[in-house]
Amino acid sequence: MGERNFNQRQCVRALKAIGFTEETVNRGRHMKFHAPAHLKPFHADQPAFVMVPRHKDLHAQHAIIRELKRIGGDELVKNFLAGL
Repeated sequence: MGERNFNQRQCVRALKAIGFTEETVNRGRHMKFHAPAHLKPFHADQPAFVMVPRHKDLHAQHAIIRELKRIGGDELVKNFLAGL
């Protein structure tokens, strides 16, 4: 796992560092982070947000990285991992 192993707090900090804004509406199981306006998803059916579970122990690191790659490509993933 190496550099792709991160917890919830590290994930939130890295997302905010690359320009994502928290748009959580209620106190559910996930937090919703919208992408910056200059990023458009590569696929038409891909939403421009990332859901982060509220668990302190994340088991969805791969899914978060995959969604970031769909939104902004390898450059966005590289910036995210640098912010961890």
